[in-house]
Amino acid sequence: MQENFLHILNYTFLNTPVYKIGIAFLIFFLFLFARKLFSKFVIGSLKIAVKKTKTEFDDLVLEAIQKPLGFVFVIIGIYISSLVVSLN
Repeated sequence: MQENFLHILNYTFLNTPVYKIGIAFLIFFLFLFARKLFSKFVIGSLKIAVKKTKTEFDDLVLEAIQKPLGFVFVIIGIYISSLVVSLN
């Protein structure tokens, strides 16, 4: 049974072992999870702090950078996943 599992992991797709593709997907999904946590806790805390100020400028700045900051996690996840897979 274990030999069959190891044999399946060593299959290749586009000259890349399947286990490397699986690790790359896992890394990418971990970065998506980190993005969710970042949005919930860090951005949430910043929203609370920004609401307490008198000016509206900081509210607009936070709203403007919220999505790009979340997208950074996606870009980093794709980059590290591609390093793991190392497509030639």
